[in-house]
Order: sequence, then structure tokens, then C-alpha cells
Amino acid sequence: MDILIDIRKISVGESLNISESFSPSQDYFINFQANLTNKSTEKNFILTGTASCIFTTNCSLCLKQLEISFNLLLNECFVEGNPVNDNDVIIINNAIDIHNAVFNNLLQHIPMKPLCSDNCLGLCPKCGADLNIINCNCKSDINSAFTEVISFFNNNEEV
Repeated sequence: MDILIDIRKISVGESLNISESFSPSQDYFINFQANLTNKSTEKNFILTGTASCIFTTNCSLCLKQLEISFNLLLNECFVEGNPVNDNDVIIINNAIDIHNAVFNNLLQHIPMKPLCSDNCLGLCPKCGADLNIINCNCKSDINSAFTEVISFFNNNEEV
């Protein structure tokens, strides 16, 4: 998905408000609003600003849908011609695509294992009950294939 901005429509020092939603995968959905300011030089088009994001996904343990909100600081340099460094993005046909800049910043803030709460109990591995809501009567039998591994860790507590 592209978030294209025609740079001819933004004067130096002028601000631009953007509101977008996108879903980079079926696992999560992102809403963001950004206020960006053009701080261009002769050869570079520099956008700085903030973005407020709402990241919608599922808890890694109980699968309940949750929203994570955070703010990002954006400082992106777009160049005409050849990029000066690896972070520069090339301007094509007087337009810049800020999707990758926003998405790459988002990736740094998204937890690897999102949880609905720090004390989430997850799902019962036998019956699938949400242990945050009910206590199931399943016995927590240990798979015999893991008995040796568990005894190894119980006997070697020098970690």
C-alpha cells in the first residue's frame, strides 16, 4: 500500500495532516494519524513530525483482540537522484511514499509477543478454555516426551 504525497503541494515550513489505515498482514491492523512538517533544503525533502498509532492484534496467549496505542517521532529524508545514505528515500515523479517510513518506525514499537495483560493466563492446552475467565477441570499432565527435558532443568538450577 502506498501513502503518496505530492511534494509540489507542500511549501517549506508548511504542515500536513495525514490519517491512514492499513493492514500489512491478516494478523494486525494499523490506524495512524500524522502531522508532518516540510523542512526541505535545495536537494532534500525532509519530513518531520509525530504519528499517533493504534495497533490492533490478538493476545499471544488467550487470542483476545487488543489495541496498543503509541506515538512515533518521524524524521525522514527524501532525495532527488541518488540517495546519500541507506536511510534516504528517492523522490519519484514529484511524489514521496511515506508508507515504508511509517511502517518501519511502527515495527520498532510493536511488541514481539503482545499480551492483553501482564498476568494473562492464556488458554488451556487441553480443552482450549480461556483461563482468564474460567478454571477448567483438565489435569495438567506432562507429555512423556518432555519428562527428561524437565528433569534436566530441575536438576541443573545453576542458570
